[in-house]
Amino acid sequence: MNQKTSILLVDDDTLLLRTLGRVFAAEGFKVWQAESGLRALEILQIQKVDIVLTDLQMPGMDGLELTARMRRQFPAVGVVVLTGQDSLGTCVEAMRAGALDFLPKSADTETVITTIALLADALLNNTGSIPNAALACRSAAMHTLVDQLPRIAQSSATVLIQGETGTGKEVMARLLHAQSPRADKPFVAINCGAIPEHLAESELFGHVRGAFTGAIDKRVGHILAADGGTLFLDEVADLPLHLQVKLLRVLQNREVVPVGSTQPMPVNVRILAATHRDLRALIETNQFRSDLYYRLAVLKLVVPPLRERRDDIADLAVLFAGRHGAMAGQTVTLTPEVVEWLQIQPWCGNVRELESAVTRLVLLSANNPVTMADVEALADRVLDYPAIATTRHQEIPGGPGQAGMVEHPKAAEGDLLTQVGPPMPLAKLERLTIIATLERCSGNRSATAKALGIKRTTLVEKLRRLGLGQERNSKGE
Repeated sequence: MNQKTSILLVDDDTLLLRTLGRVFAAEGFKVWQAESGLRALEILQIQKVDIVLTDLQMPGMDGLELTARMRRQFPAVGVVVLTGQDSLGTCVEAMRAGALDFLPKSADTETVITTIALLADALLNNTGSIPNAALACRSAAMHTLVDQLPRIAQSSATVLIQGETGTGKEVMARLLHAQSPRADKPFVAINCGAIPEHLAESELFGHVRGAFTGAIDKRVGHILAADGGTLFLDEVADLPLHLQVKLLRVLQNREVVPVGSTQPMPVNVRILAATHRDLRALIETNQFRSDLYYRLAVLKLVVPPLRERRDDIADLAVLFAGRHGAMAGQTVTLTPEVVEWLQIQPWCGNVRELESAVTRLVLLSANNPVTMADVEALADRVLDYPAIATTRHQEIPGGPGQAGMVEHPKAAEGDLLTQVGPPMPLAKLERLTIIATLERCSGNRSATAKALGIKRTTLVEKLRRLGLGQERNSKGE
């Protein structure tokens, strides 16, 4: 992150809320917390927030309703939802409501931090598209596609994702992984067309020490790095023929032979592949192996081009205008005439091209809202299509049971945050937080609950659920 990013955490589980707050504060985020959707909206009214990370299942206003209201009232704020393993349908609804990404609750702390940090970079520095924007689902074409996802996500079969450049093929791959039984395992994405051919074999399959000049240490390839999880091979049509043979062996035998080794290594990985090219045509010209094609295309998804999902363009345009306006420090909207103009353009580059055009309109237009006069003024210079018409922040009081600004001092020596070490699931981090606080409070549950900012009855229930009820002394009861 190039500057301090503010994040609002929303969850009715107070301890998880505080635990996540400590994690994000240690990573340099400015952290706000709310125990309900209504409290989150109150904070958003008077505080500048870049990203909201919200649970979906909450009493009163749930995360789905909160996301929809934020889309209307605070379109520049990026929303990420925390989901359970079996909540793909709800997750898709959240995407339709305006969420930009989602994380399973089983994700480890590194995955959570990395996802939020990448989103922050995209929001603040315009480093790239927010991929899940491609999941606007008003159109019948996208409804048809999304309706297939729940069954496919639960399968372990390989999937071939086809579609034009910029349609959101990687979005589909990440969605399938995040709602699959492998969600808490690695998702490794590699662009086969971006790897130099002389490095491709080592990148994919790894190598042993001394396998070739310069191989001073062994390397774990992308396939083994995805062990237990999902490997996404983008632009798989660009994979050289000799590596297609090796990939076929991985799919057949579930094992990898690193470069320079004769010892196969077992691997458990689900492979998702994507391409914008016609693999059947490449088979006819001997550029792609037919046996590999049939192994990859056990299941197939075709992501429709934007011209076939024009009902989604208005939602996407509003989202992009809000986001890129926020980057420029203002709230920017589009007139209905501009939205109609956007809806009739061909968008050969699909969602990616639409976002680029909206970004230029937002940054270079003289008016707010952006009007057709701005489109006409910019068309010849920076747009690819002709312009044919068809305060300062207030502080929120905080305290036990009340959301507020979280000021976390740097972790002292011996503090839990300095002892956590490798990435771990959030549930394990919560457990460690409770144990460490119990120990600091000499086993006194009342003092521990006060230190954690939760009710004593809530602590007792968490101790029971975590199997800690009989393990710790309970002095001062």
